[in-house]
Amino acid sequence: MSLDNDVVVIREMVDESHDRPLTTKELWYKTLRILIPTDVSSLLWMSSQTITLAYVGRYLHKEGTAQYSASIIIFNMCAFSFVQGFGAAIDTLSSQAFGANPKSPEVGETLQMALALNCALGLLFSFFFLYSRPLVCAVFEKEVCMGVVQFLRYSPPYLFAQIISGVMSKTMYAQKLPEVVAAANGVAALTSPLANYFLTPYGIHGASLALAVTVGLCSMTHIICAIFHPKAIIRYAPWPSPKLWDLGAWKTFFHVGVPALVATCAEWWAFEIQTVIASRISVTALAVHGVAMNLVSLLFSVALGVCVAASVIVGNSLGAGRPRQAKQFARFIILCDVGLGLITAFFMFLFGSHIAHLFAEDAEVIRGVVNIIPLVALAHAGDSLQFCLQGIFRGVNRPTQGGLAVLLTLWCVGVPASAFFVFVLHTGVYGCLGGIVVGMAIEIPLLGWWMRQFDWQQLADRASRSQNKAAGATDVVLMRSSVDDPCATSSHTHSRTSSVYSQHCLHDTDNASSEAPYERELHERTVSILEEACCSLHGSFAMPPLNKVDGH
Repeated sequence: MSLDNDVVVIREMVDESHDRPLTTKELWYKTLRILIPTDVSSLLWMSSQTITLAYVGRYLHKEGTAQYSASIIIFNMCAFSFVQGFGAAIDTLSSQAFGANPKSPEVGETLQMALALNCALGLLFSFFFLYSRPLVCAVFEKEVCMGVVQFLRYSPPYLFAQIISGVMSKTMYAQKLPEVVAAANGVAALTSPLANYFLTPYGIHGASLALAVTVGLCSMTHIICAIFHPKAIIRYAPWPSPKLWDLGAWKTFFHVGVPALVATCAEWWAFEIQTVIASRISVTALAVHGVAMNLVSLLFSVALGVCVAASVIVGNSLGAGRPRQAKQFARFIILCDVGLGLITAFFMFLFGSHIAHLFAEDAEVIRGVVNIIPLVALAHAGDSLQFCLQGIFRGVNRPTQGGLAVLLTLWCVGVPASAFFVFVLHTGVYGCLGGIVVGMAIEIPLLGWWMRQFDWQQLADRASRSQNKAAGATDVVLMRSSVDDPCATSSHTHSRTSSVYSQHCLHDTDNASSEAPYERELHERTVSILEEACCSLHGSFAMPPLNKVDGH
């Protein structure tokens, strides 16, 4: 136990409990503190995936690239999108829990629930992959089908490694520890060239095993960091948690997780279905589209940092009872995303022809990729902005609206538009991306309009009630007539800091003589901090003495 560290935590909570407008400098600092390491980790992650595609293109040529692209589509649509969808519940539940209490056991409990559910799903999907040939051959041409079947049969180790890595990374992001994710993804990026060098030449199943090795080491790094990192808080939850057998806890998890699953799967599948459409054009078109999708994914790693910053910072702010700052962050992060999207699209225009040579050896495929680069840049700009908005909706616990927007736009408009462009207008691979761009052109204004309708104070109160319920509190109700009410500020700060005291089992101040010196000094310094904060707000205002810590 470190007295100075705990006092710093308490002082930060007191300072942040006042929902004052943030300066531009503070907005930049708090946003970049999450965004930069998240973007670094995302780029490292996508680099490891892109390296596999590059080795497939070099050793297995055009046919192997087409098989790999189709394999990843089936893997993502049938398994990984479900894993990521339910894992998105962490974006809401853990972010708000950490904002309310930086040592909340709910973070570790939510992690356990996500792991248990996703591992159960992983067993079902692994069984499906072993016997997937009838479905795969019904969708893809024969020359692609056999390679996809072979990839999927070797993919269960890759799937379970992805489950652990995905859930752990979301949990680290919720705790504002993106540097841990960056370290784990750095291990993956360093491992990928070596694994692919030895395994990919054996065939498409070698690429599947290379991915399993790469992501497996990434998962091991996540676990080690989660156990030994001094700021990781999953240790504060009991393992295994009683909430694993609590139907009420599962109801809360599914209430957030199912809409997040719908939003994630609907968006993901809308992109992946384009590959199925491209496979009906030609093998070359499928290879070109596969490279284009990897470029979108590589650029998407930049947008992911903005999305994570949106869900984490907005969720933390609402969990801490700061609706004004949550709204301010949401608007600021959208501006950041627009700027990043324009910059990355510009560089894609500038260096697109050079990038195409990194992914393919076949001259026809390279030429097709170069021609489609402008549309890839446009698709990225739209995808980046809509994903940032989806992150905000997850942070405020409104995933249902995000999922509905995807269904109404990408599926009711975007996918039919792609089919029309390809099969009626015969635009080739251009039509695949063109339909998605049309869908996002409708989705983004719809999400923006819904966001303008948010009652941020109501969202903060809802987050507070959710955290009190999760903590088992029955007598703590956060009601504020205004954010400047000193009594409300005091009550809110007190309810948050009491969780820190309970970590050390503080007792009645009448028995202070029997307390350990650490506990007594922590209590005295905390009371001093709270009184100082209240006096700074309202001159002579003084808090009543904090006689008991527990029971508030």
